[in-house]
Parts: sequence; structure tokens; C-alpha cells
Amino acid sequence: MLNNSETNQTSSTLLAHFEELRRRLTNILISFLISLPLVYISSKWWITTFVYHIKRTQVVLHTFSFTEMIQIYILIISFVTLCLVLPIIFYQLWAFISPGLHRRERLFIYKYSLLCTALFIIGVGFAYTIGFPLIIKFSLTLSKTMYIQPVIGFNAYLHELIRWLFIFGVVFQLPVVCMGLVKMDVIDIKQLHQYRKYIYFTCFIIASILAPPDITLNLFLTLPLIILFEISILLTKITTRH
Repeated sequence: MLNNSETNQTSSTLLAHFEELRRRLTNILISFLISLPLVYISSKWWITTFVYHIKRTQVVLHTFSFTEMIQIYILIISFVTLCLVLPIIFYQLWAFISPGLHRRERLFIYKYSLLCTALFIIGVGFAYTIGFPLIIKFSLTLSKTMYIQPVIGFNAYLHELIRWLFIFGVVFQLPVVCMGLVKMDVIDIKQLHQYRKYIYFTCFIIASILAPPDITLNLFLTLPLIILFEISILLTKITTRH
């Protein structure tokens, strides 16, 4: 059993971690609140172009109330602000982990933060140009098969789009996750090679969960996940050598 001094030390360590986490989250919130009015003020110059590009030519969008337009506007402003502060978010997350790393490993915080941001942007780009259009196409084909005329609200469409953008942005963090697990000695390269076929099957399962039940679409979405996994192995080998 733990004596009083060990218990107090454990409690102090947990409190210190929670205090550090609170400080990091506060920094993220402050950066978001500072960026929000700047994005709002500048929105009159870019929001028309933004809305034009996120709409799809084959989809007719509707709004069902005047207040819904306000909700859509707030959602767009919040989403753009969040994307703007992404580098700060990733930096604060890595900085929270850094006290548990060696001094040399802490130098990777900036590189990992930029890498996370770049991978997130690539994931968002993939979802916007390939993933989400395929889902829309499948849904419209399904509606024709069932002789149903869809009436799609802009608010629901925007929520669905942003949800998929974030899903793919998070999924594309796989290389960083693998590098982190290897660096912390949770897994090693040999294990990744050994269980490659099982990981491929897991990628297919993840694609099946993310995408509608269409085998062609599932296979098409499985491919980038497998490529991400192979990139993860390659980057992990390079970082391990250095």
C-alpha cells in the first residue's frame, strides 16, 4: 500500500498535470477568441466565394427559416477560425506532452505541430475533393433508385460537410500517431510489418464505417488509409534512424 508521502506526491503530480492541461486549453481558447472577431470582420470579403465553392452543382440547397441563415453564418465563421488556429492547437497539445519527453525530443514539437497541421489540411482536401463528393453521388443515386426527391437544407449540408472534413483531417494524423507510439516504445517497426495484413483489414473496416455501404466506395476510401499506413512506416523508419 502507498504511504502518505507517496499518496501526496501522486496527488501533487496529478494536480500539476491538470493545471498544465488547463493552461494549454486556456491558451487555445484565447487564440480562438482573438481570431474570431478578425475572421468576422474580414468575412465580407471572402464569405461569398467560400459559400460558392462549398456548394455542389448537382445539389440544390435550401434554407427553411430566416434564423437558419444566421446559424449558417456563425458556423462558417467558427469553422474558418478553428482552421486558422490549428497550428496553435497542435502546438499546445504537443507542448502538453513535452514535459514527459527528453530535452532532445522536445525539439520536435515545432516540427510535429507543422506536420500535424499539414496532414490535417491534406485530409480536409481529400475529403472535400474526393471523399464527400463520392458520398453525395452515392446518396443521390440511392434517392433515384427509391424514387425519392431529396430536399436538402443548407444547414444540414454544411454540418455534414464539416463533420467529414474533420473526420478525414483526424484520420490523416495516422503517421504522427505511429511515430509517437514508436518514439515512446509502445510499438516497434517490426510489429507494424508483422501485423500489416491485419492493419489493412482494419483500414477496410474503418472505411466501411466512415462510408455508405457500397463496396466500390469502401475500397476507394480504403486505399488512402493503406497509403497513409505505409507512409507512417516510412516516416517512422526515417525518424528512428535520426
